[in-house]
Amino acid sequence: SILARDWWTSLILFLYFTGTRIGAATAMRTSDVMLGSAQAVLRAEVAKTGIEQLVDLPPELCEAIERTDLLDDPRF
Repeated sequence: SILARDWWTSLILFLYFTGTRIGAATAMRTSDVMLGSAQAVLRAEVAKTGIEQLVDLPPELCEAIERTDLLDDPRF
């Protein structure tokens, strides 16, 4: 089960560190996040520019995402 505080922390840090808009961030899929390479893909259909982008994820953000266990949740 995902704790709300961990989910919100991850989302806010993601928005802050990547400059991604909230609509694009919440439309992402777990397959868009690659913690091993500390990167995320913003698919063209969710990016405001309409262009696919690869964004780097700082260590603090990767740790926050890992705490949520969101990437292991089969519902996503």
